[in-house]
Amino acid sequence: MATNFIESIKNTVLSFFNKKGDVTVVTGIDIGGSSIKLVEMSIRGGKTVLNTYGSIALGPYAGKPVGMVVSVTPENIGKALIELFKETNATQTNVAVTIPTSASLLHDIAIPIGINDSEIKTVVMTEAHRVIPVPVSDVEIDWLSIPEEILPKEILDQNKKHFLLVAVSHESQKRTESYMKNAQITPSVYELEVFSSMRSIYTHERSAIVLIDLGAAHIKVSIIHEGIMRRAVSLDNGFNELDLALVKTGISFEQARKTKYASSIIGHTNEEKIFRDTYIFLMKDVKMVISEYEHYAHTSIARAIILGGGAEMKDIVSYTESILGIPTEKSHPFERAIVPDVVKDIITTIEPEFTIASGVALRLLINS
Repeated sequence: MATNFIESIKNTVLSFFNKKGDVTVVTGIDIGGSSIKLVEMSIRGGKTVLNTYGSIALGPYAGKPVGMVVSVTPENIGKALIELFKETNATQTNVAVTIPTSASLLHDIAIPIGINDSEIKTVVMTEAHRVIPVPVSDVEIDWLSIPEEILPKEILDQNKKHFLLVAVSHESQKRTESYMKNAQITPSVYELEVFSSMRSIYTHERSAIVLIDLGAAHIKVSIIHEGIMRRAVSLDNGFNELDLALVKTGISFEQARKTKYASSIIGHTNEEKIFRDTYIFLMKDVKMVISEYEHYAHTSIARAIILGGGAEMKDIVSYTESILGIPTEKSHPFERAIVPDVVKDIITTIEPEFTIASGVALRLLINS
């Protein structure tokens, strides 16, 4: 049987709209390479409400500029978390935190039909020893049944059942736990960020879709098919490569970042051409992930959804669509939530950055 962090993906949309009774308040935390994002949500009268949100740059905690990808000590991440909770006045009672995609491995396995429930774990662990390139003792193992409908016919075997095996690094989870301990917070849930983003966006469609997280440190590519996570890849480079490409021309990182968010990816200045050329280079790896899955599953990706801080750049959606040849849109994690009037105009611009934090917060709301 799959454990909670996979099972919680199922029936996501309907479950939290049916809540009744007392108000439940939860906080989701997404710790990225350049910033920490926080979302506090609640259920009131059966409806999801965005209470507060915020982000804090990690650069200054490492003596670097705002927006730069940095390596920060657990103590300083703890300080940043304390400051973020103070600024947003968010609850510290019901907290959920994400673990980076890079800390995980997803792999398909097949086991013989007829094995009873008490034996499945043993068989799965045997397969894990075979396919996972690290000691099984170093990871947490989970699994989820894959419907035959989304598997290519050539690998189907009437004598076997297929599962998605998920391995999560203990070291990465312990590192995240140390961040929270330094902030004197005890989370209720830790979850892989790809499952959080899926929960925040997925709407029970049957076609294959791709989520493209334009994170500062890493671009993450996730493919969902029939509600099942089929690919989750953390690429080597992130959206900060655009800033760094401009830094190479001799300007400061601060000025490069300011120029990026004042520019259009389809503009005609020299700086915009540098941004565009860099983005085209980054998208080559994204296209490879998409192409591999389309070839494997004999299907086409129906649409692409962009999330993360990079989604805020002007014209990034239309330009990404032109590169991929797939209908593309921004993520809207708060579109089904009640949003305070004072931030409604701002939210539509910045909400892609909070997709993961809102998704992991929903994990607690769903299970409350």
